Amino acid sequence: MDEKVSTTEEQKMSTETSSPQTVDAPQDHPLAQSEAAASSTSVEEEVEVFTGIPDHLPTVDNPPFNPFPKPKKHMDDELAAAKERGKAALEQRKEEEQEDELAKMFMKSAPIDEQVVEAISEIYDPEIPVNIYELGLIYKITVEERDEGPHVDVEMTLTSPACPVAGTLPGEVEQKVLQIPAVKTVRVELTWDPPWGPEMMSEAAQLQLGFF
Repeated sequence: MDEKVSTTEEQKMSTETSSPQTVDAPQDHPLAQSEAAASSTSVEEEVEVFTGIPDHLPTVDNPPFNPFPKPKKHMDDELAAAKERGKAALEQRKEEEQEDELAKMFMKSAPIDEQVVEAISEIYDPEIPVNIYELGLIYKITVEERDEGPHVDVEMTLTSPACPVAGTLPGEVEQKVLQIPAVKTVRVELTWDPPWGPEMMSEAAQLQLGFF
């Protein structure tokens, strides 16, 4: 009987030793407070990872690290050079605009026949690198004042009847003269009398084409 009792007590003691009971510390205990702080800190870190933007990402105020930064003087020199280039381009553009305005003013103040010559001089023969006025293809320009406005008659020829632009060049001359603001109407007449010859070219054209 005594042996059974002692055996039962030994088993009870071994069970208590192998399965210790967990005892929670009171909430005001320092150990409980430290565990609660650690738990809240880990939760905040997890929330920051999944919902927040980490502080180490580059931003405007926090640019990425550059292992090869340019010296400040070099950057200042590049900025000054870029400003100078922009200033020069702006001044050049203003000068070009002023030249265009002066050209337009001159064209408006010049006599209409001079404006017609200026406009026709922009048209070139497709076979000869000289404009058709210097080439001698324009025989006569007549400006007539009418009620509706100035009318221009242009008498012209071609280098030969077989010229590849025989059907289009007179129309091109008409459209070019009509672009003059003062001109209201234009008539272009194509003639073969007299026939064109190299002697009808201006001296500048003959010099350009090697006739001298």
